[in-house]
Amino acid sequence: MTNSSQLFRVRKTVIKMLINRKYLISPSDKNITLEEFHERFGNPVNKTLLTILVTKVDDPTDKLFVFFPVDEKLGVQPIKKYCIHMNQEQVKRAIIVVEDKISPFAKQGKLC
Repeated sequence: MTNSSQLFRVRKTVIKMLINRKYLISPSDKNITLEEFHERFGNPVNKTLLTILVTKVDDPTDKLFVFFPVDEKLGVQPIKKYCIHMNQEQVKRAIIVVEDKISPFAKQGKLC
């Protein structure tokens, strides 16, 4: 299981990656400290709360989700839930930060 400081570093890296790709990031996400991270997401971390929704700086209709699955191994059901959530929010892109592996069945086909 991933500890909270590892998740903190992973999320900060994802935020930097999104900034480099010209997504709009709130100052509170850019500058969050480990203590603020624990206050906001818990310790142990509630991975569901780590989900990020961003828009491009120059196109607010171009959105992207970043999901942090609760389970170490990612299966079909969570991916289908993410697809439903994306459709509801009219989001066409997503990054899924997986702790371990994607199940072989989930790798096989288009799930959305």
